[in-house]
Amino acid sequence: MADSQQGQGTDERRQPTDQGPGGTGDVPEERRGEQVAAQHGAHGQSVASWTAVGLIMLGALIMAIAVVVTTVWLFVVGVVVVIAGAVAGKVLSMMGFGVSGKPGH
Repeated sequence: MADSQQGQGTDERRQPTDQGPGGTGDVPEERRGEQVAAQHGAHGQSVASWTAVGLIMLGALIMAIAVVVTTVWLFVVGVVVVIAGAVAGKVLSMMGFGVSGKPGH
């Protein structure tokens, strides 16, 4: 029964719209890029985020090497570096080195 209904050409799926929270509504196509750039102007451009991402990637690399050479202690070192990266990013952000530049955010 479902196979016969598919061939009728009616598609009742809803298409996504730009309406709603954060949507662009009736903004012309050429202006949408400007809105996105304004919303993400400082995205990831802080000492806290770069430190966190750098340490997390270093820890992931250490863990990947540990898996290849099958060394458990090296894997644990990688996990500790990843956790240290997350903590360092949060601490630096709270000290005022985050995107907002205000201590406590």
